[in-house]
Amino acid sequence: MLISNFAKRALKIGIILVVSLLAVEFFMTVLDPYLFKDRFENDPDTGFKVRAYYPTGLGLHGRGDDGTLTNQFGFNDRDYSLQKTTGVFRIMVVGDSFGWAGGLEDNYTAILERKFESRDGAHKIDVVNTGYPGAHTAEQLVMLRKFGLQYNPDLVILGFFAGNDFFDADPNRKRIVLNKYFFDIDRRYELRLLGYPVVARSRLWLFLKNKFESEAMNAKAKREGEEWATATGQPKPFLNLPTETYLGVQRAKLETQPYEFNNPH
Repeated sequence: MLISNFAKRALKIGIILVVSLLAVEFFMTVLDPYLFKDRFENDPDTGFKVRAYYPTGLGLHGRGDDGTLTNQFGFNDRDYSLQKTTGVFRIMVVGDSFGWAGGLEDNYTAILERKFESRDGAHKIDVVNTGYPGAHTAEQLVMLRKFGLQYNPDLVILGFFAGNDFFDADPNRKRIVLNKYFFDIDRRYELRLLGYPVVARSRLWLFLKNKFESEAMNAKAKREGEEWATATGQPKPFLNLPTETYLGVQRAKLETQPYEFNNPH
């Protein structure tokens, strides 16, 4: 009788826990856009994008980052008129995080635009900076079609980094945002519930895991930066990946996906 009562209580507690966890998963899915208003948001076509008119974060991207906002598409650039000014040639650069280094004023596309102005003595060439950190070439193509071509560019340039863009260019990868953090899915098997991404993983577990790993990584990067500044007498650098973590990621990519050189002859 005692065992029977214990089993009943255990079953009742188990049911309550399961129902509670399922409720948490449900609310973390449908309330995701309202509870987590961070830098990145989901987009049904591109997978993810940077929020429009979102603060770039003072000092986050290095010199020139003065806490200004992203533009209407979430790009690290000012708002350009979608209709080109008569007599102005428009270049659009499609890239990833390299287009964010230097902030709004000192990224390489802004520097290039100023150099054209200095050479021509007037503003005759737009250099529009488009792209999101963490996006690969296939995702950039979707972004180009959905947002970029609205600028009516005369020339499109792809910013490509040989260090990782070859490895990351999986046409079936779709990077989405789950409760603040990135999660990669196969676009061929994408599932949605009421318009929200559904994955065969616990959102609660992924959130706690990513939160812990992110905090640990930031703490290590901060510690390394302070040690470097003390040893060199230089200002403390901005937060970045710990050296060991960065090298480990790159080493793993080289080991699991080696380059293949094919002789065309």
